[in-house]
Amino acid sequence: MTDARTAGGARPPRLGNWGRRLAGCAARDPGVELVTCFGRNPEPRRTFAEEVGAEAATSLDGLLGDDRIDAVMIATPHTTHAELVCEAASAGKHVFVEKPMTLTVTDARRCIEAASEARVTLYVNHFRRRMTATVRLQQMAASGELSMIQQLEAYFSRPVTSRPHRAGARLP
Repeated sequence: MTDARTAGGARPPRLGNWGRRLAGCAARDPGVELVTCFGRNPEPRRTFAEEVGAEAATSLDGLLGDDRIDAVMIATPHTTHAELVCEAASAGKHVFVEKPMTLTVTDARRCIEAASEARVTLYVNHFRRRMTATVRLQQMAASGELSMIQQLEAYFSRPVTSRPHRAGARLP
């Protein structure tokens, strides 16, 4: 089943930084039990599983076939989202997928249809939509205060001094 996930030169799913952050958040939620995780490389998969207190699935099919699992989080390269969402939904799993849900409208419709047919929830994570600034902009747009919006760009940044290790440089 790796053909669809690696078509077009796309890398297979792997356990990366954002997946670690999401799993960490889920692990701290008393209403969530992390059961298992999957990644293509055995050693990082095992390490990740130990870090978050979950089992390491040996295959995606095994993970999706596990009756203990109600939902999956997908935080993989964007090129893999459509196939993984459709597979998870078809397996009867609720799906939390990082943005973008897919790279094309056609694939997005396929994912929505797969979730609808399986009667599972499909949630696309847009974590900034509840930020104070975002909510205020939505209110201003809805009230007409902003007139006709032609284009909107937003930049989220902080001074390099707040997290120098992330900037790739050392500060005195």
